[in-house]
Amino acid sequence: MSAENPKLERHCLVTVGATARFTQLLTEVVSPTFLDFLVGDRYTHLTLQCGKDYEHFSRNILPTLVPRWPTLEITAFDFVDDLTVEMTKCQAATGRERGVVICHAGTGTILDGMRVNVPLVVVPNPTLKDNHQVELAEEIQRQGYGIWGHLGDISYALQQLVLQLDKTKVQFKPHSVKEDAEPLNVDLWQVTSAMLGRYAVETPQPTNRTGAGNGGSGEVQREEVAQMTMG
Repeated sequence: MSAENPKLERHCLVTVGATARFTQLLTEVVSPTFLDFLVGDRYTHLTLQCGKDYEHFSRNILPTLVPRWPTLEITAFDFVDDLTVEMTKCQAATGRERGVVICHAGTGTILDGMRVNVPLVVVPNPTLKDNHQVELAEEIQRQGYGIWGHLGDISYALQQLVLQLDKTKVQFKPHSVKEDAEPLNVDLWQVTSAMLGRYAVETPQPTNRTGAGNGGSGEVQREEVAQMTMG
């Protein structure tokens, strides 16, 4: 790569939330097939928020991946107080190509992704029963806010996301704003809560976990608040 045309960073963030395991999703995104897809699609970074599976993946899985995919920087963590810091790395910026956030279908995580305006692939967790994650993912895709990702075919969802983003760009062109226009007093959380209200996710109260890196207390609280405001 010449100095005149440096390679752009491209980030893929995978997050499973703070209240339940989603081992199936983590296993798929570290599979050779998916990692080859990321490299072929110009991704340079893969970041995994592993939640309660962090110890297993960090000790047993990640060390075997780094030598095989040297051009892909793979990192992981358990919990974090503010996931939007990692999400913003998936935005297009100087020296960085637009990436993607692959997330469980939790209301708090989805609202965070919408708030920072990053491409979303929403994957329902099949181990959670009667929590409307499938309905929520379907509605997110129907309204054009992301793609409903299916376990076993996440790479296909990323391909469909590109088509959706191109279509959305044409449908919702930005409007010009007058320099002297008054700012609108709009609370994005209230708007999205009203829009997605009937697809609230009923998640059980999280249990305390000792020895978890950052604790993820902020992440748990945001998911709980999102669920309560969406009732």
